[in-house]
Amino acid sequence: TYSFFSSFNDELLLQFASMAKEVSYPAGTQILKEGQGNHFLYFLRSGNLQLTLNNEIIAILQKTGEVFGEMSVISHRNVSTTVTSLTDVDCFIVDTRSFDSVSPEQATQLTSLLYQI
Repeated sequence: TYSFFSSFNDELLLQFASMAKEVSYPAGTQILKEGQGNHFLYFLRSGNLQLTLNNEIIAILQKTGEVFGEMSVISHRNVSTTVTSLTDVDCFIVDTRSFDSVSPEQATQLTSLLYQI
């Protein structure tokens, strides 16, 4: 279900798994807000999310494995959309600043994989 990880070798997969934390959000939680800074990748485990831009709905995320927050991480810019939980939501989150703790080769591979999302 998490196709993002299909190209990871075992060592990189274990390293990434050690960085991931499981987080739950109740319905109605604003997880990311348009204009705020962000260093986290979010992987949807369950639930439904609404993405809005200028208060207009642009997408609904509901499939296990969908990723959000990646554009602000890649671009090093503030979040471009607001993400709100429509239902109770479970996610895996990874603080991308922890990429600094892996080998340079793995950090390069992780960054490269971000661009594939």
